[in-house]
This record gives sequence, C-alpha cells and structure tokens, in this order.
Amino acid sequence: MAKSEIIITILFYIIITNFIYSFWEFDYDFENSIAYEIDQFINGKLIYSFIPKEECDSDEEALKLGKWKGLKAGCMCPFTGLRRGRCITKRERRSCRDIPEVPSKYYEKFNFKKICVKRTKETYRDFLLNKQIIENNKKCPEVYKCCGIVDTLNRKLCMKLNEQCPIMINYINSLDKNNTENSQILSIFKITETMPYMNPNQKDWGK
Repeated sequence: MAKSEIIITILFYIIITNFIYSFWEFDYDFENSIAYEIDQFINGKLIYSFIPKEECDSDEEALKLGKWKGLKAGCMCPFTGLRRGRCITKRERRSCRDIPEVPSKYYEKFNFKKICVKRTKETYRDFLLNKQIIENNKKCPEVYKCCGIVDTLNRKLCMKLNEQCPIMINYINSLDKNNTENSQILSIFKITETMPYMNPNQKDWGK
C-alpha cells in the first residue's frame, strides 16, 4: 500500500471514530478535535500570501486562528454558580438570573487586524498524488524548485519554477528567507497566550 493510501485510510478511521464519539459526548466539537486538524492538513490548501490589514480583498480570505465554542444557555446563581437550563424554581427566580446562549465564533483578528491570505489551488493530498512531495534526500525534478519541508515526515514540496512557494516559518520569524531547502512550510495557525496544547480542544486563556 502506498504512503498516500495509508494516510487517507488512517484519516478515514479517525473521522469515523470521532463521529461515533460525538454520540456519547454531548459537547463534542469536531472543529476542535485532532481528527479535524488532520483533515484540515490533508485536504487544506497551503498559504502563499500572508498580509495583516483591516479588510481582505476579494481574492483573499481572513485566516481563522481558532474557534471559541460559545456558551450554553444556563441559570446563574450567587452561590452555586452556573448550571444548564433556565431558572425554573421559585428560589432560582428570586436570586438567580437566566444567561442567554452565545453562539460559537472564529478568531479572525490579531492586533486589531485580519490576517488576509491567498491559498494554492491544490491541497496537500493533491501535491502528494501528483508526486510533488518527495523524500528529504531526493531532489526536485527539472522545471521544479524546492519550497521547503511540508510534513512531519520531513518530506519536501516541489513546485514549478513560475509558481510562488507557500510561506514558511522563516517568513513569520523574519529569519533567512532564502533558506527554503530546510525551512518548515506553515499550514495550520492557532492563537493562544501560551504554548498550545496537544489536544486542540484545550485552551489556556487569562481572564
């Protein structure tokens, strides 16, 4: 079985497992799961333009930096705190108050600006099937150039000479932008106050 087939098979089983799990967990959020991040990586398109500004142009999209789950409607009481459901008892109606539901929302601004991006037409899976992702010890074929490390297997992405490479970690960190051979291509962005958790559903925010 080819590596691409193995990756697709693993992704399929993870997604099925997550759907089964969703029936057991009332608050399950697929978009904040490891399966969703794997799906986004394999079926997501790479970014080749990354510009902070007030509003994005028609050929750009605002980069999503994470998702806030929102709040469920509940009953807030002085001593017992918040519980699900409306305030229904006489005691609750006297001293508690209903809290309305707040819908989930994507983080799209950083330092009061949107991150406007342009993406490649092809996904990671397309590059893989087109044999544009090669082992680290190999060289890109003629009329192709190396655009950096594209996955955790340390493989390289090859793109045509007239095409723009996806942005790399060197671009964000203002490092040597000419060192494309060994620089990591960025595909998933998250915003957090501290180091991100391994579980995408966990967050660490100050009050």
